[in-house]
Amino acid sequence: MGRRRTNTFRLLAATAVVPLLACALSASPPAQRVGAATGSPTWSIGKSVGGGPWQFGFGSGGDFPQVAALHPNDGYFRLVRRTTFGTSVVLPPAFWSGGVLSQGMLLDVKDPVVDTANRLIIEAKGQKNGLRVSLKVAILPPEETRIQAVVEGKCETTVPIDSGRPGEGFKPVMLSSMRVGDGHPSREWDARAVIIEGKPDQEFDDRVATNAFFLPPEPDTRVKRFGFRGGKSDFQPGDPAPTVEVTFSNTVRIAGYRTQSTNHDDDNLGLWAGFDTLVDSWTYTITAMRPAD
Repeated sequence: MGRRRTNTFRLLAATAVVPLLACALSASPPAQRVGAATGSPTWSIGKSVGGGPWQFGFGSGGDFPQVAALHPNDGYFRLVRRTTFGTSVVLPPAFWSGGVLSQGMLLDVKDPVVDTANRLIIEAKGQKNGLRVSLKVAILPPEETRIQAVVEGKCETTVPIDSGRPGEGFKPVMLSSMRVGDGHPSREWDARAVIIEGKPDQEFDDRVATNAFFLPPEPDTRVKRFGFRGGKSDFQPGDPAPTVEVTFSNTVRIAGYRTQSTNHDDDNLGLWAGFDTLVDSWTYTITAMRPAD
């Protein structure tokens, strides 16, 4: 799957590390096959031991290339299609309550099933700092150079959301990625640029030497689609890191924060949909695709 550790970078506070997402464990049990009849394209599921990432493949016969991974220890999720692993999607909501930022959540994941449309259905529940949520992820059969998943989330309890944090009090989804190094521009990254619906892709200013918003939570920055554009860098010289987009049916307020780092094992970029109050339920689509350049 990739090689990177995933950092919980603070949006205006300290950085903390969450567990290793990146390596597939050699002690993993054999993958299970679920879905269509033998010979037809279907899904494989590999559950790693010791709390490692669940790995999902799609194919037939003896060829099941990996297309997705989910780390149940924190809810970080990745999709790939003819790329290497890169940007993660944080499936559980992140939120500020009582002056504490909660990001990443231990998930109790049910055994996935395949529906009549040959989508792999993953259901999970999690709880952290008083908030209990349920999640459903439907991964669509991959296309030639892209793959999609539809995510549904719901809060089963409520917690007070801190005021005074506009655009970041409650984040139902966040993209977590990497861009490090001291070059101008950086030569080590999984995120080449920021995708904002209706605007040219926004390039990063790698001369910024402090932790800062690269996309401030302005009230008028509301879109249905946003993401990180991937590509090839010195860190990803072979297959490119994927372009990863999130799409909502209605407009949402977005913002992004960068924690300075020179360690490519850090996820130091965050881009999210943010609300000032708790949201009861949400739905969005993730699209991961091979970049054109």
